[in-house]
Amino acid sequence: MKKRLPLFSLFIACTMTVSGQPATNLALNGDATGGLENWTGPVQLTEGGPQGAPCFSVTGGKMLMTRDLIEIDPSKTYRLSGTFKSGGTGPSIALVGLRFFNADEKIIDANAVSAVPDSDTILSAEAGTGSTQVKVQDAASWEKVLQTQRLAIAFATDASGEYKDLPNFQTQRVTDLQVGDEGWDVSLEKPLDRSYPKGTLVRAHLFSGHFMYAFTLNNHLADWTNYQGVIKPVVKNGSPGSTFWPGTKYVKIMILANWGQGEGETLLFGNISLEEVEPES
Repeated sequence: MKKRLPLFSLFIACTMTVSGQPATNLALNGDATGGLENWTGPVQLTEGGPQGAPCFSVTGGKMLMTRDLIEIDPSKTYRLSGTFKSGGTGPSIALVGLRFFNADEKIIDANAVSAVPDSDTILSAEAGTGSTQVKVQDAASWEKVLQTQRLAIAFATDASGEYKDLPNFQTQRVTDLQVGDEGWDVSLEKPLDRSYPKGTLVRAHLFSGHFMYAFTLNNHLADWTNYQGVIKPVVKNGSPGSTFWPGTKYVKIMILANWGQGEGETLLFGNISLEEVEPES
């Protein structure tokens, strides 16, 4: 069974102040005092970390993530921070952020929440299981999006403008659009895994990434250097950087270390922290 870290966990230390009260660091074992506990990926322990404590070390382009789900309040503001140092002579390139999960602990990808405004329409014919092409009544506005961005179709949508269906996990990437006999023919990258009746509400979505990045590194760090980024309250629609995405209930901290670099590059890090903070004025 997956372990989940409650919002006010008793296992984590107080390090900041929110509304005059000590705030909690929600990142279990962010400073390596617990060894490799709660970290997944090819990460190692090494000496010579911040303030002389042990720290984490990763060599080559690798993805690291905390193991336990962290419960957050998406209406609040949080700060993600860490201390980093280059293990070699070259620059350290890294992307640091969060992976989002809903209340059912299902991963929220950006395409599940990135609805294209005013793109609502309906299926003009039944879409059967295994279909790689579906027919929609009007995809004129979709065509403009497909010319410049990756596009997806979402099924069983909410057309009220409130986006109550988000995150919508019934999405498929669109590879082509053509005007057809019953509206528009929409070609899909993969076959449908279920059927949808004629008249089903559908919408265009942007097909994009998996993670929210709070900050990036792209410098040679001769000394231990602190980086931080603020994650703002949830948005109704979309997957902008530095905000919680619709449906977020849990998160995991993610580090893309030495990203795009050679296998000989090493990144050292420690003091990873996720804390609730006061909104920026």
